[in-house]
Amino acid sequence: MSEKDIVQRIKDNVERQNDNWRFVMGREVLTKKEILKRIDKDSKFRKILVKMVIDLSIDILSRQSG
Repeated sequence: MSEKDIVQRIKDNVERQNDNWRFVMGREVLTKKEILKRIDKDSKFRKILVKMVIDLSIDILSRQSG
């Protein structure tokens, strides 16, 4: 799966959330609209989210097989 595919899946997931949904990342609390805007415009933010998804996926798979 490419980075572009992961970003699209993140966007799809965020778009499905209700409007009160928030994403906490360190000291930042981002709304649904803020995340969708930053994903499109901020490549550093996008890379951080992709890395978080990959790391979480590996963690979940490691727990299941261990």
